[in-house]
Amino acid sequence: MWLLKYDDGEIITVIPIKGHCENIEYRIRCAYERANWSSENHHIICLDKGMDDETRRLCSKICDRFGIEIISFPTLVQAVENT
Repeated sequence: MWLLKYDDGEIITVIPIKGHCENIEYRIRCAYERANWSSENHHIICLDKGMDDETRRLCSKICDRFGIEIISFPTLVQAVENT
């Protein structure tokens, strides 16, 4: 996981996921719980680096439940290039 912290107190946790991930639910739930304890201004992003279909379906369900955004790697690259 990557953790980014900005001067204004905003924290972003990025969870990169590639291929098949057996513990995807555990990883997302852990990040979510840590975010709840750390700061009101803490955001979580799941980074799709080529998830398989099963992992993507499960990830989508979990992320929908917790209000977590899923972005693809090309989208992240494009966003970084535009800043």
